[in-house]
Amino acid sequence: MRKNTRYRYSYEQAFRDWYGQEMGSLEIESYQIREKKLATVLDDVLGDLDKDDRALLRKILDEWPKLVSPEINHVSSPRKIYHKILYIEVYDAAWRFNLERNFKSEIQKLIQRATNHRIVSIRFIPGGKTRTFNRH
Repeated sequence: MRKNTRYRYSYEQAFRDWYGQEMGSLEIESYQIREKKLATVLDDVLGDLDKDDRALLRKILDEWPKLVSPEINHVSSPRKIYHKILYIEVYDAAWRFNLERNFKSEIQKLIQRATNHRIVSIRFIPGGKTRTFNRH
């Protein structure tokens, strides 16, 4: 437990002088913020941060077919946002190589324009972990 500062001590002493020893302590207690576990505080903060990324990812997923060609849409899908980087899952290794070499800067510019530059970069990741690729 943390030691009280001089200011805090004088503040509490004023309550005890005013209300009496027992009632002063109860009055001080009524003004204190309830303790929270660190895990609870972190969950609250991280939950708020995660909500923004999830909403942005939902927006990108909704606009993905309009942003890219039907062929690229068929072989890829935005999967997650982490540290302002959009991870795009590509289900075919040849397509992933092609996208990385020939289309990355163009897709990145489209994504940045669509998200008001909230995404700073994109990365293509191997597919297959979240969805299987079916060729037609």
